[in-house]
Amino acid sequence: MVKKTDKSTEGETISRIIEIVRHEKDFFEERPEILNSEYDQYAKMALVDAYGLIFTKGREEPVLFVRHGNRNSYRFGGCCRLSNDSVGVQTPLHDEDMAQKEETGEFRALSEEPWIYGYGTEKSFSEYRYFYENGLINGTWKEGDFLDVKAEPFPYCIVQHMGDIANFTQIMQPAIVKGTFDGEEVEFLGSFDKVFMPSKQTSDIGSTMAYNLVLDHGIRQDGRKESFIVYINAEGKGMGMYYLEGEEPIVSEEVIMETEWFHQPYSDDGTVMYKDALFIVGNKKDPL
Repeated sequence: MVKKTDKSTEGETISRIIEIVRHEKDFFEERPEILNSEYDQYAKMALVDAYGLIFTKGREEPVLFVRHGNRNSYRFGGCCRLSNDSVGVQTPLHDEDMAQKEETGEFRALSEEPWIYGYGTEKSFSEYRYFYENGLINGTWKEGDFLDVKAEPFPYCIVQHMGDIANFTQIMQPAIVKGTFDGEEVEFLGSFDKVFMPSKQTSDIGSTMAYNLVLDHGIRQDGRKESFIVYINAEGKGMGMYYLEGEEPIVSEEVIMETEWFHQPYSDDGTVMYKDALFIVGNKKDPL
């Protein structure tokens, strides 16, 4: 566990916790033991996500893939060809091929021996499965006839606890994803995540979420994996972490975002956006 305590005012101590841990089977349960605490408000699973950034041959612009779901239904799914320009046209792909607000059945254990977790849909076919291989939890993601990939996890996952800054807890598992997209062999970075909300909360989790979350994963030339996370809530309070395999993680509530904001040119509702930014967690800087 990684824990950093900072003095905010004399006589008052504030703690923020982010953990770098091995992904356990228990993390797929509705109420994992790691979150069975007052700090996480005895959190229960609310969301199940899978996503990644797919680079295809001959194109600079990647495809953003997202599958976002509740425990028993999808909220949405999509693929979008991004633009090289921050205000350029982004092209949706396979919208009609992907199940949207469809019932999936409970996200649950499908088999105990071998251990398999997952859910999916028959109409607008989709299938998400998680299982043990080489001592780690791997995954397979399938969407229609255009996506068929295997998610091979980093040797660690990130647990961002709720505490008194976030109003949810998130378990993030970065992965190297390999397989086919639109019939083409691909290999890209992605993640399979689970989001948990307070056990006493009865409203939809989306009704209480207002935040800016930036999450980066990478692999260095020497093969070491690294991850960077910044979370800033609606009141401007933040927490963040940088981790490089083999080194001590940097965890801090001292989070700074430096950027230039401008009005979104194709809307008239006051929406603002940024082209690039510098995020600082403690003494670690991450330019985006």
